[in-house]
Amino acid sequence: QYSAFNPYLIESVDVYRGGFDADFGGRLAGVIDINSKANLEEEPNFGFGANLVSAHALAELPIIAKKLSLTLGVRLFPSGTYQNLFDVVFQNSRLTDNESEIASSGIEDTEVSTDFYFQDLNARLQRAIDDDNQFGFSAYSGQDRFEYDFRVLYIGSKDQLKIGNWGLSSWYDRQWSESSKSWVRLAYSNFKRD
Repeated sequence: QYSAFNPYLIESVDVYRGGFDADFGGRLAGVIDINSKANLEEEPNFGFGANLVSAHALAELPIIAKKLSLTLGVRLFPSGTYQNLFDVVFQNSRLTDNESEIASSGIEDTEVSTDFYFQDLNARLQRAIDDDNQFGFSAYSGQDRFEYDFRVLYIGSKDQLKIGNWGLSSWYDRQWSESSKSWVRLAYSNFKRD
C-alpha cells in the first residue's frame, strides 16, 4: 500500500468537484478535504505494521482521559524497498542507458548507487475544555529523497532531488447547540524542493 497521506490517521475524506464554498476560497476547481482522527481516548492505543513497501507506527496517548490526547504517526519507505521500483520507472532512460553502454564497453571500474526514500511524521494534540469547547494543534513533516550516483573511472555524474513539506495548524471548536457550531482554523505550510 502506498499513499501520499497516512491512511491510519485519516477519519474522513470529502471530495468537492466543480465549485466549492467559501471555506476553501469559493473558486471553481476541486478540493480534497482530509480530516484526521479526532478521538479523545481513555486508554492508549498503539499500532505497528510493515509490508513489502513501507513500515508505519501509530500511537494514541491519552494524557488526561477524554480531556487531553496526543496522537503520533510515522511512516518510513526505506531505500531498499524501492530498488525494484527504480528499475521499472527508469528503464530505457538516461540512467539505465549509461549502465548498458558501460557494460557493453567492458570497462570494469564503474560504480552505480541509488538512494530513494520517503518518510513522514504526523502529530496532533487535542484538548477538550468541556463538552462544548475543544482546541488543538497539529504538525506534519514529510520528505522525499532521490539520489543516483554514476561513476566510470574518475568521471561521473550525480542526480539528486530532495522534496520537503511541513505544516502547522491550530483550531478551536465551539458547539453552541445541536444545530449550531462555530470554529476557527489557522494553518501554515511550507514546501521546499532542491
